[in-house]
Amino acid sequence: MKKHNNDILKLIESTSNELIISDFTPTVVQIMLEYMYKPQLFLVNCQQCSQTQLFELLTLVDKYQITRMSHIVQHQLGASISTTENAYYTLQFADKYNCVYLKPIAVKYIVQQLFWDFVRGGEALQLGDELREEIVLHAQDRFKYEVPVYRH
Repeated sequence: MKKHNNDILKLIESTSNELIISDFTPTVVQIMLEYMYKPQLFLVNCQQCSQTQLFELLTLVDKYQITRMSHIVQHQLGASISTTENAYYTLQFADKYNCVYLKPIAVKYIVQQLFWDFVRGGEALQLGDELREEIVLHAQDRFKYEVPVYRH
């Protein structure tokens, strides 16, 4: 195993010389192993994962406490948020698994969507262009929700 891999996995392997993972799909387990043994291949395959696979992968790395990999997967999931419904699910997931990088990304997406829904909606249209523009300018400062930066 490479130096950055988790002590828990080392402990499990050292006591029995095998690690049986039966509660995750083989594809996701393979991606985790690629991270440990072939990090370049992991980055390529991680980008090609579906959101479902990324959520499962994040659950797997949470279980085995592979922190660096978790941060990479969180950023990949954050980049894949494309609907408010998906953002709500992502936020709930991030809260459940204490995803420090993913949670603020989901929150920011939801806040922005709610804001634009308001601005485009019926009541906001009654305000007129000048007031809506003032609201938009004021909100831009509020949208600077700080997202932690992951550094490799």
